[in-house]
Amino acid sequence: MEALGLDRAHFKFCLMIFCVTLIMFSGCSGGEGKIRGVLQISTLNETSVPFSSWETFESNSNDICAVNEINQLNPIALKKGARVEVIKEAACTQVVFNTQTGESSKFSTGLSKVRFPSPTNVGNAADDAHGEKLDGVGPFWELWVFTSNVRIVEEKLRTQARYNVQNEEKVKQRLEQREKEKQEQKAKENAKK
Repeated sequence: MEALGLDRAHFKFCLMIFCVTLIMFSGCSGGEGKIRGVLQISTLNETSVPFSSWETFESNSNDICAVNEINQLNPIALKKGARVEVIKEAACTQVVFNTQTGESSKFSTGLSKVRFPSPTNVGNAADDAHGEKLDGVGPFWELWVFTSNVRIVEEKLRTQARYNVQNEEKVKQRLEQREKEKQEQKAKENAKK
């Protein structure tokens, strides 16, 4: 230590700074926080929301997305109570659901891309050893579902949202919308009693 020009006090101080820095980096190394949820069957305005999923959707404008019944995908793990991770949300606040018969229904909810493990090890997404997405089939499903069909059980603000006021506002609006939906559901249940 003396050859480096450090006495004991300076060495301890530098070691303490190094340890604190290491702890801070390890706490922030997750990059993005995760939003965890559970799939549920939901109703909006007393209309049952389809409990289904899609690999893609059409976006007609900033506020409206469209999904087609003919393109829906129901993997084996898409069931009530399945634990999922919300990895992305579409910019729409309303979804048009087109049936095979040509009828359309409009729902005041968005679309969320969820990720969950495939029980059969056959899905549309995989991770390599470094956590990077690989193309092709893998042990996970990443699918779009109606946002109202995902009950959030744990939400951490993403790092990006902390610095981007617009994203932070979107997270706040989502939380307020979910709380409003919960209150409406409770009111309906109390009215039935």
